[in-house]
Amino acid sequence: MTYCNKKRSLNAKDYLQTGVEEQIEGRDPNCYIRVLNAINSYDLGRDVQDYELGVQRIKCSVLLINIFSDSEFPPYWAEELAEILNKNNPGQAQVKIIDSPWGHMGCVQEGKAIGKHIMAFLCR
Repeated sequence: MTYCNKKRSLNAKDYLQTGVEEQIEGRDPNCYIRVLNAINSYDLGRDVQDYELGVQRIKCSVLLINIFSDSEFPPYWAEELAEILNKNNPGQAQVKIIDSPWGHMGCVQEGKAIGKHIMAFLCR
């Protein structure tokens, strides 16, 4: 196991053993279940012939932020989505990849880096 993978595993283990309880305290766990279900089951190609046509229905500017080490939602999915959007409307989508050892949990742990990209996107 490489140093980065070992560090990511230790970070995830520590977070799961200590951080989750603090973050969900006072919140309804059913909300997390519903949000996860919505995220994991939404299909951009729904009600059209295919995924690409579904993506092309998006008309607003898009910022896609991924964590480099995220294996559940890998960065190449964001790059694929941006490529489809930018094909017909160059510059519509931006992709930002954050280097983090946190893997999928980087979306929770890398708030400052994510916030920096969101602020720049909203201010442009």
